[in-house]
Amino acid sequence: MRQEDLPASGFTDNEMMLIAEAVRRAQLRHGEAGIERGAIEEAIIAEARRGTRTMYGLVKVGWRLERDAATAGLL
Repeated sequence: MRQEDLPASGFTDNEMMLIAEAVRRAQLRHGEAGIERGAIEEAIIAEARRGTRTMYGLVKVGWRLERDAATAGLL
């Protein structure tokens, strides 16, 4: 995924690179779990808006998506 594939959000180029990489990593982990890329993207961008600027913090959001989906019986 390229940085240009993400929606415009007011982040700096460096922040967008971090977000793009976090989405890529989370998508690799969750691609087989049936979680859509758009949901991962939205969750990571929302977390970045809350101020998280570490790769671990952003990718962890994707892990929570999988856990929440499993808890709800969606997976």
